[in-house]
Amino acid sequence: MQKKNSLLQIGKMGYERDLRDIFGSAGMGIWTIEMSDNEKPRLYYNEVAMDFMGLDPDTSPEEQYDIWLAGVLPTAMESVNASVDEMIQKGKSENTYPWMHPKRGIIYIRCGGTLDPSYKDGIRIQGYHQDVTQHILKLERQKVSLEAQNARVNAFSSIYFAAWEIDIFKNRVQPLCEPDFAKDVFQDAKGDALVIRDIFVRKFVCESYREPVKRFLNIQKFATRLQDKQVESIEYEGTKNGWCRIVIVPERNMNNDVITHVLIGIQNIDQEKRQELERKKKLELALAEAKCANAAKSVFLSRMSHDIRTPLNGIIGLIELNQRHYDDQELIEANNEKAKVAANHLCSLLNDVLEISKLDDQNVSLAHEPFNILELAAEVLTIAEMRATEAGIQLIHGNCQEKLVEPYVYGSPLHVRQIFSILLTMPSNTTNRAEV
Repeated sequence: MQKKNSLLQIGKMGYERDLRDIFGSAGMGIWTIEMSDNEKPRLYYNEVAMDFMGLDPDTSPEEQYDIWLAGVLPTAMESVNASVDEMIQKGKSENTYPWMHPKRGIIYIRCGGTLDPSYKDGIRIQGYHQDVTQHILKLERQKVSLEAQNARVNAFSSIYFAAWEIDIFKNRVQPLCEPDFAKDVFQDAKGDALVIRDIFVRKFVCESYREPVKRFLNIQKFATRLQDKQVESIEYEGTKNGWCRIVIVPERNMNNDVITHVLIGIQNIDQEKRQELERKKKLELALAEAKCANAAKSVFLSRMSHDIRTPLNGIIGLIELNQRHYDDQELIEANNEKAKVAANHLCSLLNDVLEISKLDDQNVSLAHEPFNILELAAEVLTIAEMRATEAGIQLIHGNCQEKLVEPYVYGSPLHVRQIFSILLTMPSNTTNRAEV
């Protein structure tokens, strides 16, 4: 019988040794806490626990307990005490809490323990400690990332009147916010991204924009097309909300930067777009007017260059004529009067050129002064005769001096002269005869 008990004891010891080896290979240390009346609590760690808790092997059980208890962060003390009470009252408990490591700083420990009912000198609880710092930190990073992603999604949804999240690998759509007119439309699609895209383009995009929008929403190419981009957008004219802008924002895996999801939002820009189109229309109109004005200036200057030569050539011709007939005083005086008229006309033509620059400044003002319209007409006829002579045309005109009783008028003589000159230079029905 004694031999049998010895064998059982040896088997039990082997089992416990195997159990410790299994715990050790998993990075789990074994501990025992004993609490007796009138004695300080004692904590016994095995080698594995001693190692990852950073304790000296020569530390006494009482010191080990004090060091462990002092390392429990104040924020975790309540949950640790509750777990110890649960072990004592219910027989077992598990807990994870932060602990201040003497060398590594804050680490996270998963602790599990049970009550030893065979201990008669007080309370004994036994259990394991496991360093789960990396696992907890990973969970914290994921939590922060998820919170940041959720905040981003919420912010995204608040900007756009319609927004969806697309899993580009599963080709599934998760609506974030949808306008009332679109909710029933996509029900039959059952979250299929390609089907929803085709329905959206067919029902909510004007025909002339359907193809470019469909190409823009090519889900199969999102991962490669958006790899080096933070955002992409396209504008289109819609059937429900006027002008809209579609914005795509890629969502990346925090570990490998691979795009896994995209956020798609639709923003109404109808008022903004119509103002832009109105500005563009005004600019195009202003450009057309400027081109027309430039063309008119070119025609004017081309005509003016010819008109200026006529009185100038006339003045030169009259001077040469006077030089040949210097002894004919009457002819000289008549030629001087004609030269004076030609010079005045030349001056008015130069004023015309200056008037063009005033047109650009919108600073044209008509004179309001008295002048003799018969004298002005005579001057115009003198110049017209010079032009007619140059062109080999006979100029025939009547004499309205006797019929015009009141020749003095108020107005702008420069512009009246221009009108008369234009009338006299208009093409006639004959090649060598003009009547006025």
